[in-house]
Amino acid sequence: MSQLRLSCRPEDKDLCFLADFVRQSSSCRVEWVPCQNDVAQLQVDSSVAAEGTQAVGRCLVTHSQANSRQSVCLLGNGSLEDASVWQWCEFAQQLKAANTGTSKHTMLQQLNQWLSNRSFVATHSLSLADLWLYAVCRPILSTGSFSFNGYSHIARWFEQVHSTDGVKGLYPDVALYRL
Repeated sequence: MSQLRLSCRPEDKDLCFLADFVRQSSSCRVEWVPCQNDVAQLQVDSSVAAEGTQAVGRCLVTHSQANSRQSVCLLGNGSLEDASVWQWCEFAQQLKAANTGTSKHTMLQQLNQWLSNRSFVATHSLSLADLWLYAVCRPILSTGSFSFNGYSHIARWFEQVHSTDGVKGLYPDVALYRL
């Protein structure tokens, strides 16, 4: 069993969520320590395995898969699904970095449209992209001021990811306000 040590900023709640998911869904032990600089880092058994947000996320999931109690492949099956997963992980990072309500609104509209005929964002089952987007969207969607009016597909997807084994119980339920 691997000992994982995640070093990131406290505001990197998406990486902290992924670490919590790995703890819940596998036999990996994950320890969080404050970041010494602004670059996320993951150590595996005392050796640096990855640096940077996306590399750390991928490494966390890879170790989770190797020690998993689940059979779902979070990175996709094949190169096309793998590319789709990483495209949506990049989208999640852009959504997280969006600093205006207008740009976040536009990105959420894109996500809602994309989910109009899909259960999950990148593959036919839960993937790292869903987990990452869930972690990024959660603070946006859980504010009492956010209305799901016009975002019915995001609401459905969010509830589905939230109720998934490994995610369920990590955070309290979110009241999805629909006007």
